[in-house]
Amino acid sequence: MASPAAAGPSLLPTTDILTTTNTSPNTDAFVYPPQYSFPPFYTLQPNLTTRASQLSSWSGLILAYAAHANPRLYRLTPAHSIFTNTALRRTLAPTDARLVLAHMVEHGRAAWTDPTAATKARKAGAGSDGGGGEVWLYWRTPEEWAQQLGSWVEATGQRNTVLTLYELLEGDATSREEFHGLPVEVAKSAVAVLVRRGRAQMLGEGDGVGVKFF
Repeated sequence: MASPAAAGPSLLPTTDILTTTNTSPNTDAFVYPPQYSFPPFYTLQPNLTTRASQLSSWSGLILAYAAHANPRLYRLTPAHSIFTNTALRRTLAPTDARLVLAHMVEHGRAAWTDPTAATKARKAGAGSDGGGGEVWLYWRTPEEWAQQLGSWVEATGQRNTVLTLYELLEGDATSREEFHGLPVEVAKSAVAVLVRRGRAQMLGEGDGVGVKFF
């Protein structure tokens, strides 16, 4: 692995990668930020300020990439190709990639797909790497998805109506909505926000889960 150069592009993000990227899935090539072509970007630095900048930049890059992908990307592991730049022959080490994902979890932009594995890892002193390190990506936060769900409920007159998660996520009535096709686990996180706000109630368990909106 190449050592950090004495001079070169800053590791600090110069733009908000997520908000400057179109979040509609399309077939256009994803435009990577400049730091993706900077070899030291693929080694987390010991300096805490620099490392914090790298973690933030990796998080923004991943979220922008996930929102741009067609189909959109909702799950990620440390082995994903986003962590490799084949032109540079550089790869972020799996241990560092897990630190990036842990950073995203800590900042509410991801959640471990197996929370029990994360708990066991912490108790074992292995760090909060979520076991194998797989996460659900929140390129929109659960609060943002909850806002979209709530707006759709109001616009379509669905208050006091019970809908299954399948109807919400796969039904024809939501085919034009951005939340159409959301993984059930991500959708449940959004519905949980509405439940806490007193705007929804989760009914049933397993595949038959329904939601009543208020």
